[in-house]
Amino acid sequence: MLAIFWSSVVWSCSSGEGQDIPLFVVQRTVFEDMIVMEGTTEAQSSINIPTPDNLEGTISFILENGTHVKAGDTVCIIDAPEAETEYDERKKRLESRLAELEKLTANQELERALLEANIRSSEAEAILAEYDSAQMQYMSPTARRIQELQLERAALSRSRYQRQLDAQDVMDKAEVMRLKSRIARDRRRLADAKKVVDSRVVLAPSDGIFVRGRAPWWGREEHVVGTTLRGRMLVGTLPDVSKMKVNLQIPEAEYKRISEGDTVEYIFDAMPDNKGWGRIVKLATVGKERTQGSPVKVFDVEASVDSVRQPLAPGISAICRIYMQRKPNALVVPNVCIHQVDSQKKVVYVKKRFSFKEREVILGLSSQKETIVTEGLSEGDVISLLKPKKK
Repeated sequence: MLAIFWSSVVWSCSSGEGQDIPLFVVQRTVFEDMIVMEGTTEAQSSINIPTPDNLEGTISFILENGTHVKAGDTVCIIDAPEAETEYDERKKRLESRLAELEKLTANQELERALLEANIRSSEAEAILAEYDSAQMQYMSPTARRIQELQLERAALSRSRYQRQLDAQDVMDKAEVMRLKSRIARDRRRLADAKKVVDSRVVLAPSDGIFVRGRAPWWGREEHVVGTTLRGRMLVGTLPDVSKMKVNLQIPEAEYKRISEGDTVEYIFDAMPDNKGWGRIVKLATVGKERTQGSPVKVFDVEASVDSVRQPLAPGISAICRIYMQRKPNALVVPNVCIHQVDSQKKVVYVKKRFSFKEREVILGLSSQKETIVTEGLSEGDVISLLKPKKK
């Protein structure tokens, strides 16, 4: 429209008035009320690749943006010394428990062997005493009584040792069960720690194009080697490039002029032969600082990509021409040509040979620079860009 404007501007020297006045030749053209903003392409839906649970560390390797991956490919490696230390400690704790169990089992077997030896010794004494009891009829009463007491003592000793063995078995089993329970708990904890350590190598969940994640705080810098990851932060995404959108951050003044449904035309710096079209589909209701501490507010705006000549990838810079109003074959004049006479009457000054004649006009759509004239002018009329001085 700027080229059309200057091609329609001519200069007039009215000798009668002594004025050099720029003129505008009224033509039919396309009226466009638009703004130009920069945005970034993004997939409408993506598969998120989060930082693994309970893992905190720094990136030691991460794929470049736009890398094609297969399911199971490594996309990121996280250096997590705390997780490795925790794994080593739990491994040592389990090894200590297993050694403790082995020692306990050996001690219990030794104690059981001693009790069983005592039982066998008592049984041998009882057998000998019974053998000697066959001679009791030839013994004196005193010797016979001694022999009877030896038989009773042997029976009591065997019974006592057997009770000790039975009680020891119960205590040993309980102690082994307690220790085995602790070992089972330590095994689970070690397995959990191993999962965390193994999760340092982040794999692609499916085929796709890898896009690096960004920090959730101010600046939203892209992840690089050395970035700290924690708390389910996104390592990256695998976007569905079949359905794309464009994200924009629009200053407040321009934001107030646009509406959902406005047409958007895209061109792409990285793809000069490509072109796309879409519409504004989502407007944020609350603005935010452009940068931390900045007085300038911007609003997040989302635009669809309804058609495009060539497939897009995420993260491509897009020049967005947002059309708030558009009407073809309209009589369009610069706003500076229109003058307010009273509260309702608006006029232009039409050139008639060596003078200008005031003419009332009816206006239609307007932008910050141009307005459609629906009545009062015809194509080819020449009007003044400035209000002529009165004689």
